Amino acid sequence: MFNENLLTQLKSIDLRDISYQKLASLFQLGKHSLPFTTAIVPKETAIERGRINHNGEIFHSENEISYRTDIENIKKFGRANSPFQSRFYGAIPSEDIKHARVILFTELCEEYRCEPVKYVDTTVTVGRWTVIEEFEVAQMAFDERYFVSEEIKKIRDNWITKLSQNNDIPLEQFQKTLEFFSAEFAKPDIKHTDDYKLSCLYTDFAIHSAGLKGIFYPSCRADYKGYNIVVTPEIVEKKLRLDVVAMFRLKVTNGKGALFPIAQSDQLGTLNTKFIWEDAKI
Repeated sequence: MFNENLLTQLKSIDLRDISYQKLASLFQLGKHSLPFTTAIVPKETAIERGRINHNGEIFHSENEISYRTDIENIKKFGRANSPFQSRFYGAIPSEDIKHARVILFTELCEEYRCEPVKYVDTTVTVGRWTVIEEFEVAQMAFDERYFVSEEIKKIRDNWITKLSQNNDIPLEQFQKTLEFFSAEFAKPDIKHTDDYKLSCLYTDFAIHSAGLKGIFYPSCRADYKGYNIVVTPEIVEKKLRLDVVAMFRLKVTNGKGALFPIAQSDQLGTLNTKFIWEDAKI
């Protein structure tokens, strides 16, 4: 089990001063193992993903709005990916945020995260994928910042109850480890992309060591009230289906604004390679 001393050491270091390979070796040597709480992503779940339309560009294929294929240009750590590693980042609605696209705008549009919001004028293309076969992901639910959402607090409490009933699990250490990595996913202030190393490592171990298909965590950009999900390209191709795409414009002036649809398409062309856009039906 992942011990207290290593936990303390990881909290104290500047992640720019240690390589990802060194961090991974602490676990690959077999001295420590990582615990995971999980969730099933059921069939028919809707997952949305967005991409900003810069300079009026229009996207015409799934390839342009799905996971990145320009691997050589992924040069920095993300919250759940390492350099030169493509992952599919999406959003799922919650009890607090009913429309996943709202979460996407907070993730994609830096100006929208400023307080107060003075001016934003951004267009984003949003794709909606449907889960066609259920799969299991790691679930982050143990950081106190998440508890602004009663939904997440209930998930955490249910896991505590379930884990406490298993006498083979050292509950206190298990919980501390889950709290530590949940805090990595909850980091709101990222000074350098190396700050993502530990959340990336946890995702890699969830996928490659625990056999899970991705990771599910509250969005810090949406004040922890909406959900992000990250899966591998393989899961996108095997277990998700793109059903519809739409363009939305977010315009805010002096704190007042609106999100409204511009165009949409459910005619995606052969193998989703030729979107036929039409004006949005409002």
